[in-house]
Amino acid sequence: MLLSTFLLEAVLISLSGVVAPGPVTAVTVSKGTKSPHAGAIIALGHGIVEIPFMVLVLYGFSEILKITYVKAIIGLLGGMVLFKMGLDLLKGIKSEKMIHLMIHILL
Repeated sequence: MLLSTFLLEAVLISLSGVVAPGPVTAVTVSKGTKSPHAGAIIALGHGIVEIPFMVLVLYGFSEILKITYVKAIIGLLGGMVLFKMGLDLLKGIKSEKMIHLMIHILL
């Protein structure tokens, strides 16, 4: 893969993260009002996580992800994480403050 092709793909994939706001955007907005350096610090932290994945993709890590049992392990681990997050959310609803927050979000 040519470096220019790889960089173009990285930009296009990253653009999808910028267009659809998520947790990084929410943290940037909330912390950005408190510090002029918040955006740079958050971007640096995100880059520390993202750059190794880009390097792995560049060197063909996607071939490993095509192996059936690797996909199964990733799916099971991801499912367990989502299940745990759901349980934690349900446990948090017990508090009255969380109930009011959920009602406010739903309405």
